Amino acid sequence: MKKAKLSLAWQILIGLVLGIAIGALLNHFSAEKAWWISNVLQPAGDIFIRLIKMIVIPIVVSSLIVGIAGVGDAKKLGSIGLKTILYFEVVTTIAIVVGLVLA
Repeated sequence: MKKAKLSLAWQILIGLVLGIAIGALLNHFSAEKAWWISNVLQPAGDIFIRLIKMIVIPIVVSSLIVGIAGVGDAKKLGSIGLKTILYFEVVTTIAIVVGLVLA
């Protein structure tokens, strides 16, 4: 028996609709809202943010390493390649710092 698989777009749409529905329900039942937010939604959100932090930096570093290794001979790359690598490294570092501070 073949298992049906939803595309990523449908998964995002379902998550969006569920988020709207849960927000509307929590707004309607304001007495239990504080309990649900502090005991259910807050831990789930914290776990999600920590997972994002855990995966972003290794992806960026590995893409940098693979990109440099794919060039082959660094002497053929020349000064433009060095400037490109330095620019990529600086911008990536700034993006990581800003992302970690804001998250």
